[in-house]
Amino acid sequence: QYINYAVGLLTIFESDAPISEKMNVALAYANTDSLKHIENLILSHYGAENIADVMSRFCAKSDCIEYYFDKPHKLDLIDGVNKKVASALEEAGTFTIKALSELNESDLIKIKGIGKISAAKILNSFTK
Repeated sequence: QYINYAVGLLTIFESDAPISEKMNVALAYANTDSLKHIENLILSHYGAENIADVMSRFCAKSDCIEYYFDKPHKLDLIDGVNKKVASALEEAGTFTIKALSELNESDLIKIKGIGKISAAKILNSFTK
């Protein structure tokens, strides 16, 4: 059963579909009890909330950023943002990569724990 599940996911992610479509199909993939059981084991192993979070570990970083761009609590995908900085950003009201991309250096260095070097790394992530 695991092999069938894995082959199904591989087929989804080898397609030419945009990353958002791939992730949405993957999220709906475990539509039977046997597949749901396999998926739950995988989620438990990775400590993930959903299969998209697991699959993002194997996708290109640019695809992950594109998929999670407007989803909260994924700021640590951006260079210069570790868990501590992500927490500080969220405390300051910035929850998404999209919102982070709209900040400038001055905005960033006002946030506790972010200096000029970290701000430069963060901003550089959006100019690539």
